[in-house]
Amino acid sequence: RKDGLLLNHWRRTTEEGKDYPFAQFNKTLDITTYSQEEYTNHLQESNWTKEETDHLFELCRMFDLRFVVIQDRYDTQKYPKRSMEELKERYYGVCNRLTRLRNSSIEDTQLIPFDGPHETKRKIQLERLLNRTKDQVEEEEILISELKKIELRKKEREKKQQDLQKLISAAEQNADGRKSHKKMNPKKLKNQGGIATPKLPSESSMVFKTYDKSSGVTLRSSKTKFPLTLGQKKTKTIEQVLEELGIDIRPISTEQVCVQFNELRNDILLLLDLKSACDACEFELQSLKHRYQALPYHKQVKVHLPAEISPSTPKKSSIHIMEVVNQATQGRKRRTVTLESTLKKRKL
Repeated sequence: RKDGLLLNHWRRTTEEGKDYPFAQFNKTLDITTYSQEEYTNHLQESNWTKEETDHLFELCRMFDLRFVVIQDRYDTQKYPKRSMEELKERYYGVCNRLTRLRNSSIEDTQLIPFDGPHETKRKIQLERLLNRTKDQVEEEEILISELKKIELRKKEREKKQQDLQKLISAAEQNADGRKSHKKMNPKKLKNQGGIATPKLPSESSMVFKTYDKSSGVTLRSSKTKFPLTLGQKKTKTIEQVLEELGIDIRPISTEQVCVQFNELRNDILLLLDLKSACDACEFELQSLKHRYQALPYHKQVKVHLPAEISPSTPKKSSIHIMEVVNQATQGRKRRTVTLESTLKKRKL
């Protein structure tokens, strides 16, 4: 101890001569010191004198940089009253200047960063956060929960939009593959032996595979069976469509019949997926129309809604569906931005 105080304690005779166990916790910080020449040439500031700077460094050395205690023990009768941020900024500023002066090759990342104005704003915001009323806390929790719901709906809509785009691209690739297959020369097919099975671009995404890649000997009729991954509801729907078309559910399993039968069932599945996606888009569009009509007149905005989908223009149907999906998500995005701005204002 530097104050000359001598303290005694009991210990075992077997521990005589050993170091005191708690002496390892007697750590002292190495506080930077400066000379009169260094202060005169590099450390002078208009609102700080050398005596006040010496007093600050003496307190830092005495209380091991515990700035809460340093501010409490600061001599406000002799020197002006300082905030904790001002004391920290002065101390770390002097230390960084001396470090640069004594080692010119040091990088800025090795210095001790401290921003006084930023620390002041942070404490003010923290105080506002702690002084909120119960109603403000509940309102913020409601806004956060609503924002999470909107973000979840947004992700679901984006996923549906991606699935819809995949379905549309699969339908277009399927149609292009069939057109190219029809244009093939029948003489080449005979030379190849038997009936050629065209490889469609979208075959990897289909449920009913045209080719059987399993090892070993298998029956050709196994290609016309319904896969186990297909749900019971879709299976019954496909059987009902086949009955309406007058097609046997289990046809004769020739090579050509298996290929065309699987292509037909794939088309039926694709048609059902497109129909469900179109119904979802129409339902969303109708709900947005009703919400728009329920708004006051001064809040209504002119929106150009897409025309009705005409059955005579099948090539434009995918574009119309994507426009409906995009316009349905615009209202959700505006609401999300509004809630985010409201939350930011609450936090400030």
